[in-house]
Amino acid sequence: MKKNTVFKLALGLFLVLNFIKPLQSQNAKPSIAVIDIDVRGHKMNGAQAIQFAINELMRINQYEVMDRYDIEYLSKRDTLSLSGCFSKICLKEIGQKLKVDKMFTGSISQLGDNLNITLAYSRC
Repeated sequence: MKKNTVFKLALGLFLVLNFIKPLQSQNAKPSIAVIDIDVRGHKMNGAQAIQFAINELMRINQYEVMDRYDIEYLSKRDTLSLSGCFSKICLKEIGQKLKVDKMFTGSISQLGDNLNITLAYSRC
């Protein structure tokens, strides 16, 4: 009888570990941070563009979006310069320091009547 109980416990533990872990990974969202968006010739400033991107990323509910106040705190604490970071190398380095899975950036430019929006992300 004791062997049967141990077997049931082992089987139960096996089932829990193998079925709960995949469920957790399916529900876990990748983390993402927005640190800078280049704005040229448009009435929206950089801070507004960043907040707009954060709001949209939160709205689509695909990512765990890092709060801009947390980003600001970590950048001051670790003396990280976030302004002008658009290259994949820079995004990856900052993303690793912020401990996020992905970094999001882009640019908005007004050319006459046309609004050009370029969005990109980099894996960390």
